[in-house]
Amino acid sequence: MADTKRLDFVQAMRGIAALMVVLCHARWFLVGTPQQDFAEWLLYCGSAGVDIFFVISGFVMVYSTRNSDGSLFYSVEFLVKRFAKIWVPYAVIGLISFYYLHGSRTFDSANIAWMAKSLLFIPPDVNDFFYLGSGLTPVAWSLNYEFYFYLIFAGSLLFGKFRWLALFGWMFVFVYLIPVHDRGFFSVLPFSRIESNAAYLQMMTNPIILEFLAGVVLGFVYLSPLKIRSATLCRLACFYAISACAWAWMAHFRPVNSIGYFGIFAVAVMFCFSIASKTIPMHVPRVLVWLGGISYSLYLVHPMVNAFLDRQFIAHGMQDVTHSWAHVVITTATSIVVAAVSNYALERMAHDLVRDKLLSILHPWQRKSQPAPLASRN
Repeated sequence: MADTKRLDFVQAMRGIAALMVVLCHARWFLVGTPQQDFAEWLLYCGSAGVDIFFVISGFVMVYSTRNSDGSLFYSVEFLVKRFAKIWVPYAVIGLISFYYLHGSRTFDSANIAWMAKSLLFIPPDVNDFFYLGSGLTPVAWSLNYEFYFYLIFAGSLLFGKFRWLALFGWMFVFVYLIPVHDRGFFSVLPFSRIESNAAYLQMMTNPIILEFLAGVVLGFVYLSPLKIRSATLCRLACFYAISACAWAWMAHFRPVNSIGYFGIFAVAVMFCFSIASKTIPMHVPRVLVWLGGISYSLYLVHPMVNAFLDRQFIAHGMQDVTHSWAHVVITTATSIVVAAVSNYALERMAHDLVRDKLLSILHPWQRKSQPAPLASRN
């Protein structure tokens, strides 16, 4: 319990990251107004929330699998749990959103193929640089990267004490060697591509994946004996990391989703807080911990909420309102409320049902695959 409490800062960062993305997208409401430039300056860097998500994901995977036994069952169970956690809310919210935006065209053959790929976390459009076609919602591109990382991470668990060598070796081949062989140089820019018509291979070789690995390294650091004994130094480090992020936000310094751009600041904050949490208590506001709990739903629902409220205001002759800061406030607030409902209905109830059903199928297989005790074989 104490250790979980100590990690409240991670949950708070999730909540902040989701809210950053929501506000980043809210700036579009001010396009074409006198407030456009100010909104762009103030909100654009909220897209760095994705970098925070990726770094946290790598961190949490190390922490949550620290007791891995290297067995096939452990690896499969890990993957089943991660799949259920992200697929159930995505499938429900994504399909509703896709139908709402496309109407009767949802069932065109091209859209059906798009939906099928999206539900399998396969990038649907190789011609869309970096995002590779997103998926069922405009933000779903990141879930494709996320689930790919889970797949490789689950495979690396099978290597037992060599799992980190397997994980980093795989990533070295696909993120570094293949791009260098293909184009003659390495780049951390996420828009870098290789010569291939395979969308999945484009994703596998995208350098944004390095943010997951950075999170893995931070997980090592957190679980290691490394510690700063001075409470004052810990507080100063956290303060300066946050200040550096604020500077980068206000200066629009390297405003790109990548380990060498936005990502480096996400890594810096996670590093300072994960080290400091070993020395000083992290008094995290409960509202931020709560926001972190609904962050995944908030990330998923806000594009649909924005589209729905836009249509409703326009239908009632209030188009001017949709291009105002008032609209930013109401869409953000509505997204949070809808996310809270989604979190309860989908991330808890529906997720638990699907997860438990999948695990009930898996556990008998585990018992059959285990050798019988010696006494029962004699």
